[in-house]
Amino acid sequence: EVFLRSRRQRESLSLILLDLDKFKEINDSRGHQFGDEYLRRMADAMRAAVREHVDFPCRMGGDEFAIVACAPLQIAERIAYQVLEAMDRRVSIGLAERRADDTIDSLVGRADAALYASKRAGRGRITVDDDAGRRETRAGGA
Repeated sequence: EVFLRSRRQRESLSLILLDLDKFKEINDSRGHQFGDEYLRRMADAMRAAVREHVDFPCRMGGDEFAIVACAPLQIAERIAYQVLEAMDRRVSIGLAERRADDTIDSLVGRADAALYASKRAGRGRITVDDDAGRRETRAGGA
């Protein structure tokens, strides 16, 4: 619904995909109670970073999260950096802004490719898929 509205009204929309780095190892070595607390910490970091009633944070499953930001790339990137810092850089993030010709699947695909570029580049960083389709990986500092 948010995607279709942004397209119809020609408003900015960005998708932030987040994945807790090495969560399975942490969960297995420190225990499920610690793992559950770590997931709550991630949810708290996301809620603190987004604008209430404007952006939509959610858990996709396991250690994967998403934020639908009703904002241009620059604002969405600030949101992503806030989460990255709140989680002590223990999260990989992929970010893409909706293009005029995007479908939901193509937007998710670009954000997902950016997320995996972050993981390949060493985790604990943000990769942005920009208007030209380039991916720029940044370790910090918005």
